[in-house]
Amino acid sequence: MDLHLTTSQIDASVALLAYQLYKEGKCKEAIPVLLDILDVEPKNWHARLFLGACYTKTDQPGAAQRCFRFVYEGVEDSVLKQKACFALQAVTADMQNKTLEIPPEFGGVADRLKTTASRIDSIIE
Repeated sequence: MDLHLTTSQIDASVALLAYQLYKEGKCKEAIPVLLDILDVEPKNWHARLFLGACYTKTDQPGAAQRCFRFVYEGVEDSVLKQKACFALQAVTADMQNKTLEIPPEFGGVADRLKTTASRIDSIIE
């Protein structure tokens, strides 16, 4: 299933830029572009899913969790609702595991972050 970033109220080039930055792995740069879209279209569910994924990839799980929950609770489209649900579950589980697992100084933190980010990619696309 392929998910594309769309917009109805702002220039399509902004959405295209956000999508390209995301696909190139430049999530830190994509966040302000996605926020610009959401300033104009707060219920742009696609943009919010991508924003949540970017937050996950930039190690901001709380912000990612809020994005995914907002989509899950607000969207009517069952496919997007399911994507938000799976992403929310992945981020929440990762956040809980970080508090239960061994301290970061004993290793594995970077690997766990990469694993969660990869799961989010496969969920929203």
